[in-house]
Amino acid sequence: MSACPQCGTEIPANGTYCPDCGQSASNSKRVPASGRDRILAAISYFFIPAVIFIFLHPFKRIHFIRFHAFQSLFTWIAMVAVAGVIKAVSMLLLLIPSFGPLITFLLLILYGLAGPILLLLLIAKATMSEEFELPIIGHIAQKQAGNL
Repeated sequence: MSACPQCGTEIPANGTYCPDCGQSASNSKRVPASGRDRILAAISYFFIPAVIFIFLHPFKRIHFIRFHAFQSLFTWIAMVAVAGVIKAVSMLLLLIPSFGPLITFLLLILYGLAGPILLLLLIAKATMSEEFELPIIGHIAQKQAGNL
């Protein structure tokens, strides 16, 4: 069985069209996302909408929205984990007089800028109808988006 390139529904082995949306099974190119789908995919990077889009039925069938929702969720989880690591490292660095607070400050500035810039990049890619995959997170999100 293969999956529909547009909505992700399973197509029987002898089927030529998707039983759900009518898309041709032989068309391996993914159809560009509609304006509504692009906006919803971009909104999913604000975390709470991502959780909603993953579980609400109307969005479950749209691979583009589902991919961005999962990538958003995994990105937020990774950002929280990195923040925890930075906090632990900062506590150790603060034990070093004069040099430790400076490195801690630089780490916090770097993280404080990198997180929002990454999210803005992902939002921009979603509005341009691209399924931009982050190195590790994107692959996992692609797998999850394919599982209905």
